[in-house]
Amino acid sequence: MSSSRLLRRSLVWRQMTNLHCLVSTNLKYLHLQVVIVYPH
Repeated sequence: MSSSRLLRRSLVWRQMTNLHCLVSTNLKYLHLQVVIVYPH
């Protein structure tokens, strides 16, 4: 019982971290595009 709950929590945590990595990567890519389009 406890182990299954822990496993589910770890899976949710992994999905959240994957989502965060995706979002941060997309933000970096957008920032690169902005820098390329609008050179300072």
